[in-house]
Amino acid sequence: HPIMIKTLYLLIFAISFNALSQNYNGTWESLGYGRLMTVNNDRFEISDLTNISCIPSMKGKLSDLTDKINLSNDTLTIRNGLNNYYFVRTNSSQCEVSATKKGSKSALFNFEVLAETFRNHYAYFEERDINWELMYHKYRSQITEETSKTELFLIISKMLEEFGDDHIQFSAPDKIEKQALKLKSKDTGDEIDAPKRIASWKLAKQVAETLLDSVRSKKGGTIRWGILDNNIGYLQINQMLGFGDYNIDDQATVPDYWGAYIPIMSQKTVLELTTDERNGIAQVLDEVLPYLENSNGIIVDLRFNGGGKDEVGLELLSRFTDKRLLAGTKKAVHGNGFSPTVPIYIEGKQNAFLKPICILTSRGSASATEICVMASLSMDNTTRIGGNTEGITSDMLEKTLPNGWEFSLSNEIYLDTNGISYEHTGITPNTVLYKSNTRNEQYISIQDGLENNTDLAIEKAIEVLNK
Repeated sequence: HPIMIKTLYLLIFAISFNALSQNYNGTWESLGYGRLMTVNNDRFEISDLTNISCIPSMKGKLSDLTDKINLSNDTLTIRNGLNNYYFVRTNSSQCEVSATKKGSKSALFNFEVLAETFRNHYAYFEERDINWELMYHKYRSQITEETSKTELFLIISKMLEEFGDDHIQFSAPDKIEKQALKLKSKDTGDEIDAPKRIASWKLAKQVAETLLDSVRSKKGGTIRWGILDNNIGYLQINQMLGFGDYNIDDQATVPDYWGAYIPIMSQKTVLELTTDERNGIAQVLDEVLPYLENSNGIIVDLRFNGGGKDEVGLELLSRFTDKRLLAGTKKAVHGNGFSPTVPIYIEGKQNAFLKPICILTSRGSASATEICVMASLSMDNTTRIGGNTEGITSDMLEKTLPNGWEFSLSNEIYLDTNGISYEHTGITPNTVLYKSNTRNEQYISIQDGLENNTDLAIEKAIEVLNK
């Protein structure tokens, strides 16, 4: 019985953790990522660490953190999905938080903690043409002990905007962000309006409904499929996330679906969410792919997919090869070098669809979606069509400042099997169709085509698959 098997597995898992956890007791420092972890039997506590600060960030049971833990030659390896995180024993005492708390109200101290995190962990100064020391001194000189919270927020925001990296995010309490927006518009004399952007989810829905006679969908439009003319299958995946089986109405509108999904998702541990997403996409593809299996080829449309979990994209590609393929590697910045390299695999499936597939990309294909596209380079039945992907490949390293504000940065380097990184440039498809290299202009051109019931990328893919 599935429930009994699951219970037995959890029991064995708990026993194995309890039996071995005493070996893990002590304090561990991560290779890359800037983390200090203290283990006491089956409990852990992780703190964000810099040369000048230590901020508790996460605690719980070891079994919530990982489903696979290994100790070898004093290096502790913690597995989560495709990720391995490495820790070495350290003689550091328990995380000293008192000095950090003492400085938490200081604008200068908070700026220095953020700067130290970027100096030690940001992976792409060169690719993004950032002279870090110049940038640091330029913005550091604008801060004094009298700098208000609102002014500090604006100074840091302005500095981080210079990177042009959408994986760098920065947030403060709403009250401060609203005050900062007012101050910014007062200083410039302009009202600050966000530029009007075409919503990915609306355009994705429009493409499917315009070009398919019959649209099938699940997970609130996160996945849609159907058969195009010439017996070509069409599979549109709009997030590498949202596939957990959380009993939400499949046919809910996109806003309603995510309105229900996000609160559930936010209560999950990292491990639970990775497992739920991977199992969820596998379950959905088991239902979808038999519907497309007799087609002459399949178009996989990832133009409206802003990312999520790498594991979702790799599970997708596993349905199009019957071999286990090395798809690339990843590593994190660590000191003057890197953490150990982690291989990335497409596992493959026995009953895979082995006919040709075309993957459609745009500047809206970002983050985990780019890891899927990068992995497809190792497959011989795939062709990529459309526009360059966005060029934000690293996972987001999330950190907290002493004052509680949150930020993230790109600290990992993904490489394809030829050792090429696609950060900043994005992955160029085999056939480039879009004249513009910006997401919004590409989306406008897609929208314009739909007014005449055409989509250049889909037409080109049909042509390629018919050959």
